[in-house]
Amino acid sequence: MQNKGVGYLWIIALACFLFTSPVFAQNKAEEDEIPPAEQVSIETTDGVTLRCTWYAGTEGKSTVPIILVHDWAGDRTEMQPLAEHLQQAGHAVIVPDLRGHGGSTKAAGMEDPITHTEFKKAQVASMVIDIDTCKRFLMRKNNAAELNIEMLTVVANHNTSIHAVNWAASDWAWPTLADGTKQGQDVKALFLISPTKRFKSLSMNSSLKMPCMSGKGGFKPIIFTVLYGRDHDASSRDAKSIRGLVLKGREQPEDLEGLEEDEFWSRATSFLYPLASSGSGSDLLEGETLERIKRNVAGVIEKTIVDNSEDFPWQDRSDK
Repeated sequence: MQNKGVGYLWIIALACFLFTSPVFAQNKAEEDEIPPAEQVSIETTDGVTLRCTWYAGTEGKSTVPIILVHDWAGDRTEMQPLAEHLQQAGHAVIVPDLRGHGGSTKAAGMEDPITHTEFKKAQVASMVIDIDTCKRFLMRKNNAAELNIEMLTVVANHNTSIHAVNWAASDWAWPTLADGTKQGQDVKALFLISPTKRFKSLSMNSSLKMPCMSGKGGFKPIIFTVLYGRDHDASSRDAKSIRGLVLKGREQPEDLEGLEEDEFWSRATSFLYPLASSGSGSDLLEGETLERIKRNVAGVIEKTIVDNSEDFPWQDRSDK
């Protein structure tokens, strides 16, 4: 146990050094004109109109697409500072108001607005459809050569981390056809901000055991990053437990200790970032913890996705 603790601290120390260094301070806005944010409406397969903010990227077919998912009882404005920061790095970001939240209160066949405060379990669970709807929006942008869906990244805040994990697992459950046609398996990185293991009878436990999360059976897993307030007991407990589950089939932190930087980033697939805070969820999306989240999320994307873009060749997926 002692060596494992040393391994965790070593990885945290290395990551903190890298993500506060001048290399990560560079801003692509100095080279590219950043497109203004757009307000868009997209319809889900079950007839809910999602109000979203779209932040276009600047790298064409090399652009990383990102879905930001706000917390339960929140709205897309809580994710705006992070979205703007990621767009400044050249990425494309879509931020929806989940059904029953913010401006997403209209559903086909219903005169009265829908509100999350009245949701039953099935309606809470159906918010995964909203994430899938955002992916369909991004797929159209991929086919217009504006981004690369093969590098899809999802960031979720607090309670909706369960929806993000469950949806990512379902995306990876779609097999590639015999002719090589992809039906899913596009999520390459997942970031959870003070995630909860259970919420309103929903759980992520089964999804965390799937090969795309656990890495068991020699499966190349999704890059999995957890950020949490280290002085918030419940957040700390859940964050460490979730990270522990996904580590079971991956290289352990102590196995990466002492590696050169390039080799470390080529092999590391999971990261744990304790933030100096007693808050959780949206409490972390302000002040110094927000700045840490910006640096860590952007840094992990840069080192594990962008720097390995040759592993994710762009494809026209017009029939998908």
